[in-house]
Amino acid sequence: MVNRFQYNTRVSCSLIVSLILRLARGGLVAALLVAAAGWAVERYRFGSTDAEAAAQVETEVRRRFDAGADALGAIASRAAAASDAIAAAPRDTAAVSRLFDAVDA
Repeated sequence: MVNRFQYNTRVSCSLIVSLILRLARGGLVAALLVAAAGWAVERYRFGSTDAEAAAQVETEVRRRFDAGADALGAIASRAAAASDAIAAAPRDTAAVSRLFDAVDA
């Protein structure tokens, strides 16, 4: 009896190798595209030289530091405005609550 569904193993191996190579090439192209996009975003965000990157980082750190200092100043001014609550805090738990409410506002 002859098997009607015989296939050539050389052809099927060649198809498998071809498929693996196509997948590998596709993965390589995708990795190169991601690397190029990452490089472009980094260059756009930080600049093209180390000096530009350092200046950009310094600007960002100063901006965040200034924002934190402003927030701390606002909290301190609200706490200073609630001086009666500060004076009453050691004796009155309601005054402590009002003081924290004033600072959190």
